[in-house]
Amino acid sequence: MKVEIFSMCDAVKDYNGKLSILGTFDTIFSRQMPVVHPIMGIAAKIRFESKKMGKYKIKITIAGDNGKIHIDGIDGEMEVKQAPEKTSAVNLAVNITNFNIPTFGEYTVNLIIDEEIISSIPLYVRKVN
Repeated sequence: MKVEIFSMCDAVKDYNGKLSILGTFDTIFSRQMPVVHPIMGIAAKIRFESKKMGKYKIKITIAGDNGKIHIDGIDGEMEVKQAPEKTSAVNLAVNITNFNIPTFGEYTVNLIIDEEIISSIPLYVRKVN
């Protein structure tokens, strides 16, 4: 399996296999903590070889630089079906509302498939000067 896209964004939607991503970012700015970020998306496109078709458990976590998990409840199953091509791609479109951010710092967004981290991206939370 290969992760072709994994990004934080303002919003994401899957329209019949077309992944529409609006406003990718890796930094959130705030004047004070804690802060609630009203809406953000997590977009992913994962490509599987034909011999890897089947069901997978998928999970997304967001952890602080202290290792504490802040979001642990984004999980589910996905089924990768055989396509006429040699590979099949699966889109993941998750929109999160009212994300509570307790402190400034660096967070890690993990994409986990079958209990293995297959991709990670940073999320920086910085103070506005």
